Amino acid sequence: MKRLFILLGIGGIAFGLYSFYIKQLEILGLLTYKLKKVSLENANIDSVSLNLELEVQNNSDISIEVSNYYFDVFVNDIFVGVIENAKVNQTLKGLGGVSVFNPTLRIKNAALFGKGLISGLTSNFKNSTLTLKGIYGLKKGLIKIKDLPIDETFKFKDFM
Repeated sequence: MKRLFILLGIGGIAFGLYSFYIKQLEILGLLTYKLKKVSLENANIDSVSLNLELEVQNNSDISIEVSNYYFDVFVNDIFVGVIENAKVNQTLKGLGGVSVFNPTLRIKNAALFGKGLISGLTSNFKNSTLTLKGIYGLKKGLIKIKDLPIDETFKFKDFM
């Protein structure tokens, strides 16, 4: 009888921990993003490099590490480049904490000049949009938890 109560207690604790982490993972899917700054890092004949400052607010109770990320970048719905793992294993602070990521976007000049992107930016820069679509992986310790999708659109006027 005593063993039964011990097993029930251990099972109850395990279920409670499991339920807690499942709920926290659901909350992680509701991260809020804010693009704070875009700055020119480098420009040459082949490409332009932009440094993005992206703030991510984690409303979950747990801190977690971003293990990898891959974003397709669109300006005014025109594909301009890709952001991949600028810095791996960055921590997302828990309890409403704000974490800052500084990925670098390299844009081929052919994407800028060949698709009418420059004319669209010069005619209506403030209402132009920057869209990030992709995934980022989350892990806790050595355990990879899941890949979360991102599909966020920002207006250029929001960070001018």
